[in-house]
Amino acid sequence: MAFKGALVIDTEKCKGCAVCITGCPQDPKCIALSKKVNAKGYNVPR
Repeated sequence: MAFKGALVIDTEKCKGCAVCITGCPQDPKCIALSKKVNAKGYNVPR
């Protein structure tokens, strides 16, 4: 069953592991880690 809807990432809880990027069933370029960092110092997805 396919999931439908908007991707919502809580950037303050993100640990920069990139699982959301590798797990994205769409074009791999649709989400990537940005240079922006959260309060913990991890790069967050854009």
